[in-house]
Amino acid sequence: MCAVLETSSAYTLHPSCVRNLDSQHEPEQALGHWVAVVRELFEEVGVLLCVDDTGTLIEFNNHEASDRFEHQRQAIVRKQLDFGAFLQSENLFCDLSRGVYFDHWVTPEIYSMRFDTRFYIAELPPHQVPLTRSEEVTHSLWLKPEDALARMHRTDFPILPPTTTVLHELARHGSWERLCREFNLP
Repeated sequence: MCAVLETSSAYTLHPSCVRNLDSQHEPEQALGHWVAVVRELFEEVGVLLCVDDTGTLIEFNNHEASDRFEHQRQAIVRKQLDFGAFLQSENLFCDLSRGVYFDHWVTPEIYSMRFDTRFYIAELPPHQVPLTRSEEVTHSLWLKPEDALARMHRTDFPILPPTTTVLHELARHGSWERLCREFNLP
């Protein structure tokens, strides 16, 4: 398991997590990327890739837990709660084994709007449902990469170039099972 523990504002990282970023970064920087993945996924769509102190995957399988995590998610978004403090208060650990570093794109200089974007793949944890909207997402739609590509030229379905490139690569794999095999997803 590749996990990160937050203690006294310092994170510790298992060496395999650095390898998952193709060893392009120092451990502290790699850790920052991984924690950002878990934090952003939780902030933007309410999915939490964490385990408890026994290594058990966090599930939102009752209303009390769902409501508590949603209240804390909103506090994190409003900057009233630090993500590390949230992890500590719930005795949670980012489960970095659930995700795989997939790709990194920097848009060419010819574009006026540029991105330096990393893409990760993870299976949705059991009993967690992504938010249909949040403070950063006006509405969401979950579909296959090839279906998204078929819609990309519609005016009501804008997709930026780094995302279209990654969608083409995902569609090339043909199935979730094949993608999991190629990227060693659990």
